[in-house]
Amino acid sequence: MNDHPIIEKLRQAALPPEQQERLLRLIAVTFKGAIDDRSPKNRPPGKAGLRAEKGYYRLLYLEGVLHDHVRSHEEAEPDAPLYYWDTVLDLVRQLADIPELRSEILSGIETALDETTGRTQTTG
Repeated sequence: MNDHPIIEKLRQAALPPEQQERLLRLIAVTFKGAIDDRSPKNRPPGKAGLRAEKGYYRLLYLEGVLHDHVRSHEEAEPDAPLYYWDTVLDLVRQLADIPELRSEILSGIETALDETTGRTQTTG
């Protein structure tokens, strides 16, 4: 699977630690919003509801991974990166079988990156 262009932008963004923290918070908000949209009380009936349920449980798991593995831990090596943005790529790859959800998350990541860096949103 080819990586989405926003993932490469995320890898190449040379952001100071404060902006990286803000970016992580905005990406977490994207995941939280997608989870809320698919929560049991908001699910549509029928097949659409079953797909939403699948996305809901997958997102709950991935949200935990986002919080636990993107930010470097305090006991990490002094020269280790503060944030492991490739983890975000791994999370997006785990949504390959739910393309509409993958697109929603990628769009949210792009918006978060653009908002953090002050760029206007582009489509790609």
